[in-house]
Amino acid sequence: MARQGRRLIEDYLPIQDVSAEASREKSVRKGHISTLHLWWARRPLVACRAAIYAALVPADAFGGPVTILPPPDDPSEAAKIKEDFGRLNRRGRAGEFIKDLCKYPGDPRKIEEAQQHILIAHALKLSAETGKEVTVEDIIKGKAPRPRVADIFAGGGSIPLEALRLGCEAYALDLNPVAYIIELCTLVYPQKYGRPDPDAKGCAKDGTWAGLAAEVRHWGEWVLSCLSLWRWRCSGSAPLGRVGTEQGQG
Repeated sequence: MARQGRRLIEDYLPIQDVSAEASREKSVRKGHISTLHLWWARRPLVACRAAIYAALVPADAFGGPVTILPPPDDPSEAAKIKEDFGRLNRRGRAGEFIKDLCKYPGDPRKIEEAQQHILIAHALKLSAETGKEVTVEDIIKGKAPRPRVADIFAGGGSIPLEALRLGCEAYALDLNPVAYIIELCTLVYPQKYGRPDPDAKGCAKDGTWAGLAAEVRHWGEWVLSCLSLWRWRCSGSAPLGRVGTEQGQG
C-alpha cells in the first residue's frame, strides 16, 4: 500500500469555532436527530462532520502559491519563511472552510463542496494504491469504491450519519438494542422508505406509500386524534386499544 500524506486532522482544526457551534447545536430541539430518542452519549453533528472531513482530506488540500516580497538574501531563510507562510496560509483557508461547513444544519453548497474534496482525495489515494488512474467520476458511477467510515460504538449514530452526508459508505455497530433501533431509524429507514413508492400501500390519496415523513406525520396525527377521543369518552379510565377496536381499526 502506498504511503499516504498527513491528513488535515493531523495538521489543523479550528477547534474553538467547531466547539462553539457544537454548543449552539445542543440547544436545537426541533428537527434535530436528538429528538428521535434520548441518547446520553450523543455526539454533536457538527463536531462529527469536522472530524470526518478532516480525517479524509489531505493537510495540503488548501495549499497555494506564496510570494515573499522582498525576498531574503539567504536562500535557506527564504525557503523557511515561504514554508512557514505557506502553512499559515493553508491553515487559514482550511479553517475558514471548516467553519462554514460545520454550521448546523449545514449549507448544502458547502456540503457538496466537501463531498467533492473527499472524493478527489480518495481518487488520488486509490490511484496510488492500485497503480491505475482512478477518477472522481469512476467513484460516482460505482466503478471504484467510495471512502468507508466504520463506527463500532455508534450509539446515537452521529458519526455514520455525517459520514453518509459527506458521501461516504458508512458502517455502524452497537450491542445496545436501543442504539441499534435508533441507528435503523436514523441511517437505514430514511434511505429505504424515504421516497414515495407507487407499489407499496400507504396514506397517499391513491392508497400508495407517500414517503416516510408523510407516513409518520399521518399516523402520528391519527394516534393523537385517538388519544383525544379516548380522553373525551372515557375520562382516562379505559385502555387505549379499545378506541381502535370501536373504530374498526383494531
